[in-house]
This record gives sequence, structure tokens and C-alpha cells, in this order.
Amino acid sequence: MVAIKLICSTLLIATALGCKKPDPENKETIKNGVQNEGSTLLTDAQERYIVFFLTNTSVDQADSENTGKDANSAYTFVGELPQIFGPVNIDAPYKYAFGLPGPMLLTQSVQQMQYQVNKAFDIAEKYNVPVYFQLDDINNYTTEFGGGAMPKFYNDPSWCEWVSFPSATETWGGQSNGRLPYYWFNWGAWMHAQAFPNLQSAGFRAFVKSQLENGVLSVLNTRYNQLKANGKGYLFAGMAIGWETHIPDYSADNTLYNVNPSSLPVDAISGDHMQSWEAGKLGYAALHTLGYTAYNKDRLYQVIHDYSEFLAKTAYDTGIPREKIFSHIVGVKSSQPGLSTTFAPPIWTAVNNYSTPGFTLSPVSCPYNLNTLKAEINLANPQQKNFANAEGYSIGVNGSFAQADAYFGDMFGHGASMVAVFGWGREPANSAFAVSHSPTSPFVQAAKKWLSNEVKVWSFATGAEGWTSGNDISGFGWNNAGKIGGALTGNDAFILSANAVGYNMGTEKLVQIGISNASANTVGQVYFTTTASTGWSEDKRKDFTMAANSSLTNYTINMADVPTWQGTLKQLRIDPSNAVPGSSTSGNFSIDYIHVGNQGWNFMSASEGWTAGQQINNFGWFAAAGNYIGGKVTGADAFILSADNLNLILANCRYVVVRLKNSSPQTIGQVYFTTTTDLAWNNAKQVSFALNPYSDFTTYTIDMSTVPGWTGTLKQLRIDPSNATPGTPVNGYFQVQHIKIVN
Repeated sequence: MVAIKLICSTLLIATALGCKKPDPENKETIKNGVQNEGSTLLTDAQERYIVFFLTNTSVDQADSENTGKDANSAYTFVGELPQIFGPVNIDAPYKYAFGLPGPMLLTQSVQQMQYQVNKAFDIAEKYNVPVYFQLDDINNYTTEFGGGAMPKFYNDPSWCEWVSFPSATETWGGQSNGRLPYYWFNWGAWMHAQAFPNLQSAGFRAFVKSQLENGVLSVLNTRYNQLKANGKGYLFAGMAIGWETHIPDYSADNTLYNVNPSSLPVDAISGDHMQSWEAGKLGYAALHTLGYTAYNKDRLYQVIHDYSEFLAKTAYDTGIPREKIFSHIVGVKSSQPGLSTTFAPPIWTAVNNYSTPGFTLSPVSCPYNLNTLKAEINLANPQQKNFANAEGYSIGVNGSFAQADAYFGDMFGHGASMVAVFGWGREPANSAFAVSHSPTSPFVQAAKKWLSNEVKVWSFATGAEGWTSGNDISGFGWNNAGKIGGALTGNDAFILSANAVGYNMGTEKLVQIGISNASANTVGQVYFTTTASTGWSEDKRKDFTMAANSSLTNYTINMADVPTWQGTLKQLRIDPSNAVPGSSTSGNFSIDYIHVGNQGWNFMSASEGWTAGQQINNFGWFAAAGNYIGGKVTGADAFILSADNLNLILANCRYVVVRLKNSSPQTIGQVYFTTTTDLAWNNAKQVSFALNPYSDFTTYTIDMSTVPGWTGTLKQLRIDPSNATPGTPVNGYFQVQHIKIVN
């Protein structure tokens, strides 16, 4: 449940964790490794971020220590990220970022907030890692990041929430109790803050707006505009303008907290006891401000919405794009629609015209239903196609690579523009919510896959992988030969993928299908929907020619000439045998695989069939610096080989793209290949390309269109990562992060 956020007591107690400061010589070796020559910057709407949120971590600690679970203490929290995930690729739709708690609008002074924002951008530029800010708009839970805010909102009762309307003898509701109600919260243990703000108070709103404008936006816009002018606007991943915005409720309506009147909570730090008069609903101050004399939950939902909108508009009006502004409420009502509490407001309260709706979404701490979530967002604003997982965790989705991969697919497939991963920073390593930093952990490996925009593959090795029959197909299913298929019963037969593929189509234009067509039909079709266009339509379709009555045949469909093939793929539909209307239909089909994306190897968790050919020692796969294959060059004709029998149709593949680090003096690389009709390795089927000597990871794009033999079906690929002039000394190492074959 949302009750377990775990910004835990270590933060409020300010416990020293004995953090090690890294050797400056080892801090950063990939700082400037971003490849940006000839890049085309994505729009704000196209960018997707995985934010590794530094829980309990100040901006100074972000670049002075690293105490995360399984962390590499040779690097700082932020400096470690490029070592794990590789340099940020500015052309890639998926990027990673570091997230920071704050600025804290209710507790920090303007100067303290300005320092945090400036220092955060300094770190972002130092490591070329985008930064994300999680502003606190209501919680007032700690002064560890600075307690200099003036005035203190809780010194004015009209700025704070009450437990009742004022009686005839009271100036404010509940005054006779002797103090304002504390703001009680349970993020792993019960604690309380001094008070909770009245979100409708004009004085409080003016204070928060001043804090936001002067402490945050004044500096943020200056730095962001400078970055945009230098082509680095991507280094600002965004900001959540609230942190689970709500109005507290300790009554029986709040079944998430289930406060027991006979055993009221006790603050784990101070020992204070919740008083019986506090164990009810708050919101009376907001209602009183609006002129109400009776409790009205629906009106309080509107208050929550309007306060979020007020903050979002304040940021938007200064020039921050709405795609980089996120509201933030708990998303549990998407899975528990019967909840009726201001603690978990309706989904629509997060939707406004100035931000992207954001939610806490975790299968363990805040269960959700993404279909319901999207439907509710659509009801509130049909034009809003995206959302943010503003507070997520790895717990519950980190049991295996497949589980973590499906989690990211589910989020991005439903339209998430940002997925925050809490528990990356100073979360205690023994906490169930701590995220492992190990490059070999399933969750990290899945994140790497999405950050690499790896080819989407359905291999049907163990099942149908979410594919189902649409119509005009009988007996559809999976067989133990690793294929899906069925019998054709009509002239518009089709099959459907799951409805949340989540693949960013970007520059990935190829759909490859292996089909056995036991029918007389010769036309196949590909339809698709995206998160921005969810309906099936003829403008999202492409036909391809099939061989009638054929055994397994690979069909490569180039979607580059389909204008709507852009954004995030939501669902794919394959018509494996499209008959002429009115003609009879019979026969059957089977599909061995479906690939979406350009052919390639990303080396996320293995060498993927590549082996050392000759004159290379210690060749292998390494889980570091973004993952790579590599070895030591020992001769003038060193090379590596792909697996054999690639069976890739070359008609739609003009370039071989290699991202390579060359730690040698050599200046020549080469690409060789064989085809199914020409099995010989020879100079007629090779291209040389210029290598940068002693260079960091660099992307080399080799044009194969000038090679007459680059035709037909590719059988095997060979890369010579360091080709020395005969007789010259040979030494040095090479590392390859990816190899792609693109059109």
C-alpha cells in the first residue's frame, strides 16, 4: 500500500551512514561518452525516462557517496549510473535519469531550494545524466534538506487543516482541543509532522507560489534554457509538482490505513500518541474557506485537483513544457474503485491542462489497474494520452528478467512517459524496497533492455506470449515445436498481440515474420495501434506479398513509408492470409517468430552468438559500462563472428552500425559477410571504415549499399575491430556495445 513509502526514519533522524567518498580519479570515465554527431533531438513528447530515484538522498550526497544496495562505492550515486547503463544516447527515445527528493516547498528557504536546483544541474552536466525533481507540496515531513522556510505555514491556523468546523466559541475548527491536528503518516512506521496545509487557503497558496517561483522556477528555467540552447534540453527529465497530493483521512473510510480507535498510532520517533479527536477526517478548513458548513467529500476532491492544477499552471506559465511537469497522487483507486477517501482521491484529480498526470503505482505498496487508469484519464481529458509512474518500486516485479521486462512493457505500453524507481539511493540495503545496483540483477538488466530500445521479439519458444486469435481462425494455439497457428475459416483472418507492447518505434522500421502458409492466399497484412492512436484504421496498415503453399519463409516488412508508424507501439495485428473478398478460404498457417525493430545485437546479458575468430584473447561478454563484448587484439587480422545462418533479407538493410571503443592505435575497421548464395569470405564482400585510435565508445555507421554482394539473404557477419597494417605492432583492447543492421 501507499502507506509504505519508506522515506524512512533514517531521514528524519538524520542518521550518519558512514558513506565513503570515491577517489576523484575513478569518479567518471564515461562523462563525455554521449554520441551526438548528426543527432536529431527528440521532442519533449517523444522522450521516455526511467528515473532512478535517490531515496533519502540530498543533492550533496548524490555526488559524494554511494551506499545503495549492491552499489559500487568507487563511484558516486550519479557517477555509477553511466557505469551500469552506459552513456546516455541523446537520440534514443528511452533515457535514464537520477531523481532527487525536493525542493521542499514547505520547509526549505528560497536560497536552500536555489542551491539544490543549481547543484543538481551541475551534477547532470558533469555526468551527462538527466535530473528529475520530486517537489514536496504538502508533506512537510523533514528539515534535513533545509528548514529555513519563512514564514512557517503551521503558525497560521487558517493556513492549516482542521478536524471540524469552528464552533460558536472557536476562531478555527477544533481550537478547543488546544492545538492543530498533527499530520500523521505511515511510510513504514507511524510518524507525524506539525500540521497539514489548507489547500484552499489564499494565504497558503500565495506562500507556496512564491516558494515555487523564487526558489525553484527562477533557477530551473535559467538552467533549462541554457541546456536547450546547447542542444542538451534532455538533461532536464522533469519535475513532479506534488508528492501524493491528498487530504488526510484517519476515519473508517480510509481502509488503507485502518486506524483502530482503540489502539491509536504512536510516533516511532517522538513517542507522541495520536489523540482520539485527531482520528477522523481532515478537510474542514478547506471547506470552511469555500463557505461550506457541512462535510462534502466530492468538493474536497475538487480542492485536491485545483491545488495540483494551480501548481502545474504556475510552472507551465514560466515556460516549462507540460510533458516535463507531473502531478502526483496515489493510483490505488484504479484497482480499488470502491475506495471513498480523500487520502486516495479519484484518478481525474491528477488530470489538468498544464501537466502530465502522475501516480504512485506499485503492485506491492500501491496496487493499480492500468486499463482502468487510462480509461479514467481519457474520461477526464480525451487528449491526454500519457501518464507517469511518479513513484514506483522494483519490489514485486524484480523476481526475474521476464517479470521486470513485462513491468516496463506494461508501463510504456499503456503510455507511461516516465517510470520512477524509488529505493535507489540511501534506502537501507536490508529494506524490502531497496533496488539492487548490480549490473546482473534482473531489474537492472530489464531496464538496460528498454534503454537500448532493443528489438521486440516474440519467439514462441515456450508459449503464445500473449498472442490470441481475432476472427476467421479456428483451433488457434501454441505447439511444442515453438510455433503459433491455426486453421483459416474466412477471408479476414488475423491474430493479435497483447494490448500493451510498449515498444518505441522511433527509427526501428522493420517487422519480420516467419510464416508457413499452407493456403493459396498471397497477401499478408500488418496492422498496429499506438498509445497516441488506439483505434484500428487503414492508415495504420501495410500489406506484404506471401508465397502460396509455402514452408517457413521470412518476410521483412519495412514500415518506413507508413507515416503513422511512430511513437509507442500499443498493439500489433498480423493477418497471416488475407483472401480476396468473395473467394473461398481454406488451409492453415503457423508462425515461428515475429520481430519488431531493426536487426541487431545489444549484448544486454550475453554475447548473443558472437565469438572470437582469430588473434583475440580473453574474448567474452562483460556486465559493465552499459554491457559489451570485447577482448584483447593480438594480431594484425583480428576478427569476431556472428552466429551462422542469420537469414536476414538484405533488401531493406543498407547500413551496419557498430558502437565500439578502440583502446589501440589502429585506425581501420572492417565488415565482412556471407550470404546464402555466396558462402566465401573474400574482399568482394567487405567494407573498410575509419576507426578513431584510443577512443571512447563511438558509433560507426557503415554504408553497405556500395558492395555488389550485399544482396539476397545474409548468412553470417564478421567484424574486424582493429585491422593493423601488416608488419606494424599490434596491441590494445576493443569493446562493442551494439551492432545493428538498419535501413
